[in-house]
Amino acid sequence: MLPFRIFKLLLLLSISSQLRAADLSVDVVVYGATPAGVIAAVGAAQANKQLHVLLATPTMHVGGCMSGGLGVTDLGVHANATIGASTRDFFKRVAAHYGVPFRDPDLCGGKSPPYRFEPHVAKNIFLDMLKDYNVTLLVNARIVSFDVVSGVIRGAKLLNGSMLNAKVFVDATYEGSAMKMAGISYVFGRESVEKYNESVAGVLPEPTPRGRPYGHTHQFEVRVNPYKDATNTTCLPHITSCNSGGIPGQGDLKLGTNVIHLCSYFWCDK
Repeated sequence: MLPFRIFKLLLLLSISSQLRAADLSVDVVVYGATPAGVIAAVGAAQANKQLHVLLATPTMHVGGCMSGGLGVTDLGVHANATIGASTRDFFKRVAAHYGVPFRDPDLCGGKSPPYRFEPHVAKNIFLDMLKDYNVTLLVNARIVSFDVVSGVIRGAKLLNGSMLNAKVFVDATYEGSAMKMAGISYVFGRESVEKYNESVAGVLPEPTPRGRPYGHTHQFEVRVNPYKDATNTTCLPHITSCNSGGIPGQGDLKLGTNVIHLCSYFWCDK
């Protein structure tokens, strides 16, 4: 007869193996349920209905910042040309939810549905899109390592010990965490104007008295005191002065700041 401690250990190991999710083999794994991740998964499923596409996310959240509070869409300059395919489908579904006709951004200025929406609406639409195109959603699936053979990713090991095997892996996380774990080279920061011949790349010039230098560089124009004391000599933490920003058009190795979005409601009792 086995000692009690050994029997208990074997029992725990047996239960652990049963709780562990089974290994999965699919055609495409998209890691990160950000808006880009959902659209990438849906796009792959649309391109070939025979593909088994799986969207894995390390948390329970689906939709990234768009379903987490950022309900005001940053449309940019050429929104009509850039919002297409599955992304256009998303905004059409938003319009249908609020019972308004779908209009291109240039016609409505992006200041009303479908380009402004509530977080839960975005989340439900993303989930509907995944369901409509038969994309498998795997939540709480945190990748901890990759099986890389001769520079090719063969599989990904999850925190629970199971493996995700696929022909194609897409890193759709905000941080590029899967890419780094897989040993893929990467760069960060802003490229210079010369790198890809982009006129508004790199360090941006200061706003002119008559407004933005290009009209669409998204410079922060709200007047906020960046100094921590009345002497106006020492900036707040992580704030750099305009004079230390570098030469306009020059690249750098700096990262953008993160912001937290809050969706608030005005409730009126009738």
